Amino acid sequence: MLWAVALEDSARKGILAQRLSWGNSKLNACLSTLKKKNALSVATQTKDGTGRKPLSFSLAPDLGYFIGIQSDIAGDFFVLIDAAGKKVAEKTYPVLAWEDSAESAFLSNIDDFLPPDSDIRKRTLAIGMSCSIRFNKSGSASRRSPSFTNDAVLPLMLAIERRAGIPVFAGRPQVLLCHQGDIRNLVARKESFINIIVTDHLGLAVFVHGESWLGQSGLSGDLGHLKVAGNELLCYCGASGCLRTKLSYMGLCQETRRRLSEIADEGGSRRLDERDFEGPDYAPAVARLIDAANNHDALATGVIYDAATDLGTALASVVSLFNPARLIVHSILTETREIFSERVRTMIRKNCLDLYSRDLTLDFRGYSLESNALGAAMFGRDSFLKKALGIR
Repeated sequence: MLWAVALEDSARKGILAQRLSWGNSKLNACLSTLKKKNALSVATQTKDGTGRKPLSFSLAPDLGYFIGIQSDIAGDFFVLIDAAGKKVAEKTYPVLAWEDSAESAFLSNIDDFLPPDSDIRKRTLAIGMSCSIRFNKSGSASRRSPSFTNDAVLPLMLAIERRAGIPVFAGRPQVLLCHQGDIRNLVARKESFINIIVTDHLGLAVFVHGESWLGQSGLSGDLGHLKVAGNELLCYCGASGCLRTKLSYMGLCQETRRRLSEIADEGGSRRLDERDFEGPDYAPAVARLIDAANNHDALATGVIYDAATDLGTALASVVSLFNPARLIVHSILTETREIFSERVRTMIRKNCLDLYSRDLTLDFRGYSLESNALGAAMFGRDSFLKKALGIR
């Protein structure tokens, strides 16, 4: 990915050699290959202090197109970019909760997004797919569930490749999100950091010197199944006490309904309605919870505050284990002004040694399907070009 970032920046050839961990011969070979494939735009700059005219390289926008797909419980967000990373088109496809075949639905969505006989379809070079879910087999009760397994996603990838004739590269949201925006620059600078997403699932990505560490199964990392003290809720994994039962979208809504039910049993008045926090798509309900908290609803504030307490406690363990310089948290819960972010920050400081947390940069950001789809598209582009160049 470092080389792609450098090319995007239209860096001079000499600077490229310094930024990439290759010798000049390797760099020249890659540039030569890209030029032969008409993948580069090459421009001559003005003379420098030595009297030479350095060359400036950038990816040619008309090289082709790349699709990014963020697949989630609530639906699938498709985005199309050109080789320079500019967004060309986007569309959201809602999930049919009881549809038997995830495969046929995906193929139908791709055909709708890019009609088979269209010029753009013919010029699309790769698909990047960001998956946070498990796709169930045909005939099962539910199309998808909040888990990720390679065994389930691989057949879907192969089916898309056969149908569309386009290579598919898949990864986890917490990793692919780092392929776009300013986080991409952190990777290019070979920085070490940890990226967290709090959505329908809780994902963690560890980057060491600009490279993501995926673990032996390729599924590192997962916050959702860390245990929370005093939590007796049963998780789909079969154990009780998992963080995701309290902090995922579903967990937040279940906790909200539980508290509303207790108030009703005690004869108290409620500003929120339990029916507004039912699934299977919990994202709109969490948005309502955030809006209520920002309007000073005590119950909504309490739910988010307690969730932030649990997350901050878990992240304190992460900081103690990895001692990162930077921790990035992506969540729509950051929209609750300071309720969520400041509580997470407080719990990390409280539960870590000062030596670990003193110089830690905590970065709180919003989250959207679009940002992850863009990251997936960039990941697909980078993976395609790396494969074409024979770079591992």
